[in-house]
Amino acid sequence: MKYITVISLVLGIFLSFSSDLSAMVASTQTKVTSLFELGTNDLIELDRKALQQKIGRKLKLKERIALRFVKKKLKKHSEWSGMEAKEATVTDGFAIAGFVIGLLSLFIAGIIFGLMATIFSVLALDRIRRNPNLGGRGLAIAGFILGLVGLFGAIVVLASLR
Repeated sequence: MKYITVISLVLGIFLSFSSDLSAMVASTQTKVTSLFELGTNDLIELDRKALQQKIGRKLKLKERIALRFVKKKLKKHSEWSGMEAKEATVTDGFAIAGFVIGLLSLFIAGIIFGLMATIFSVLALDRIRRNPNLGGRGLAIAGFILGLVGLFGAIVVLASLR
């Protein structure tokens, strides 16, 4: 019991010291924390390697994906900042629903869910085509394909049972 108390005391002291040390290191650095805090011209004109060099670290996967959409938005709306362009892209709900239901159609009630996924995905693709601020085209296409695979898979399974 004595050893547990001593270990927890030493661990507590170490953790408080390390958090103070990391706070001191963070306060001395004044780098850009988010890629989208950079200027609009930087985001449009610089390539990925130049942006990584400017912010002093490698871009995360999410940042690389978002950067593609943000660059596209900023070319259309040059008066926006990087954060405004990042927040302007919204994934269509029908695309998400089509994808999730398409996944379900592979395992449960393929005919019903496959048909629903196909319909939701087609509606999502149409809405995305009409509204440039909506994203999720890839999800809608994946939902459409998964819905068709689930639908035809269920039909094949039912045909083989007879």
